[in-house]
Amino acid sequence: MDHKKTWDAVVAEIQRRKDAGETLESIGVKFGRSKSYVHKMLSGAVTGSRVNVDNVKTMIRGLGLKLEDEKKDEILEGFGLVRRVKA
Repeated sequence: MDHKKTWDAVVAEIQRRKDAGETLESIGVKFGRSKSYVHKMLSGAVTGSRVNVDNVKTMIRGLGLKLEDEKKDEILEGFGLVRRVKA
């Protein structure tokens, strides 16, 4: 997962929702953060490089985003690894 791209997608989705009239408080509730934290995300005071990957994944799920890496996991679900051997 490209952390910077993922973070940018999360922030862009938050901005899109804010522009559509959703409050910062209601956006933050979706992934367990306060209104002020969401505001800091939008202003750049909180950056993706400082945020734990698991927290970013929680934000992604809370906002209902589907990113490329998560789509790959869905496609591979139910498959296992096969050991490579020389014949």
